[in-house]
Amino acid sequence: CDLHILPSKSEGFPKVTLETAAAGIPSLVYSDYGADEWIKHNHNGWVVNSIDDMIEIIKNLINNPELLILTSNNAKKLAKKFDWKNIIKHWEEEIIKLYYK
Repeated sequence: CDLHILPSKSEGFPKVTLETAAAGIPSLVYSDYGADEWIKHNHNGWVVNSIDDMIEIIKNLINNPELLILTSNNAKKLAKKFDWKNIIKHWEEEIIKLYYK
C-alpha cells in the first residue's frame, strides 16, 4: 500500500491515519473533522474538501511519484509525534508544571 485514502467525512481522530503513517504511508483525508490540525497538506499527507480534490491528488501522485516518497518520510515523523512515549512525557511535564505552580 502506498497511499491511505479515508473517504469518511465524520471521523474524530482516526487512529488508522497514525497507524498507516507509522508504516510510512501518507493519508488522503477530508477536512471535515479537523484533519488539517495534524496533517499538513502536501507535507505528510493530503487534506481535501471534495472527491474531485481527491481525484486530482491521486492523478498528481501518479505523475509525480517522488512527491509520494517525500510525504511518506514526513508521515513517519507525524506518527512519531503522536507516539505514546512522547505523549506521556508531555503529560508528565504538564502535571509537574501544575504541581509546582
